[in-house]
Amino acid sequence: MGRTLALFTRGLATLVSSGVPLARALEVMARTRVLPQEVADGLIGTLLRGHSLSEGFKAYPEYFPTAYVAAVRAAEGTGALVEVLLRLAEQTEKSAKLRQRLLSQLSYPTVLLLSCGLGLAVLVLGFMPMMLPMLETWDAPAPWLLVALTSLARSPAIWVMLGLGLVNLLFAVLLLQRRPALRAALERSLASWPLVGAVRLRLARLQALDTMILLQEAGVSARSCLLEAARGLSHPELAARLREADAALLEGVELTAALREARAFGPATLQLLLAGEASGRLARLMRCARKLEEDALEARIELLVTLSEPLVLSVMGLAVGLVTLITLMPMLTLLARL
Repeated sequence: MGRTLALFTRGLATLVSSGVPLARALEVMARTRVLPQEVADGLIGTLLRGHSLSEGFKAYPEYFPTAYVAAVRAAEGTGALVEVLLRLAEQTEKSAKLRQRLLSQLSYPTVLLLSCGLGLAVLVLGFMPMMLPMLETWDAPAPWLLVALTSLARSPAIWVMLGLGLVNLLFAVLLLQRRPALRAALERSLASWPLVGAVRLRLARLQALDTMILLQEAGVSARSCLLEAARGLSHPELAARLREADAALLEGVELTAALREARAFGPATLQLLLAGEASGRLARLMRCARKLEEDALEARIELLVTLSEPLVLSVMGLAVGLVTLITLMPMLTLLARL
């Protein structure tokens, strides 16, 4: 979805900045099929009925995030729609590229784990059951683990259990998509994992900074920036911290001081935000803070990948070594008899 939004925003921003009327620009984008036809038709219909573009975006939250809609709404109020669309295009493209980089970094250990698991399953459930008839023919003693694995592979119950496990997994994925409370509980559980939790927190901070930069440049107040950033997060803990900072703003506390009290960002990011407040260039220093958070996130991901590769290989090596030992033990017994 991130790349789709980036393509749509870049195309719309380019057309509008070239002087094409907004309704006409949406019609042109509808022909590109970047968005589903019903979504494009709905946006055009909203404009033709006299409503604003932000109201059209708001009707499709699965395609347009709350911060995106809020930035467009603010731009419509200030008359800076073209400038905000160009900034939105730049930001959505950066987010899509970052997501692609993270996925590419995580793809190797994932493929490694799946391929090793598949190879081990074929070895245990496919090759090892063939050994038992051979040993019986040679009147050689079979290790108990080989007998147990062979019985397990030949049992219909194991295949039924595997099938039920896959069905339950698919059901759990669908349930998580439809039940935000369950998804939030799972995310809280993941947040307690040392390295995974740190990566998720960095990613959420980056998302919050993206929202705050976008709205700050659109002329939105600091309070609205924090609230919209909190509303768009899938990290409950950071969202709660941003709401806590918003409550401090109501009491007259400065933005950086409120974020420091709520422990929403790290010291380096807070120092940049403080410098931005003091110099009157908050949006610019927010971009520097975003780059800092992005570098920290990629470092965490690299550490996670670096640690996962030897861990997966070690576990799979132990498993393959155990299977190989079980396979060789009867052969060594036969050779000893000769």
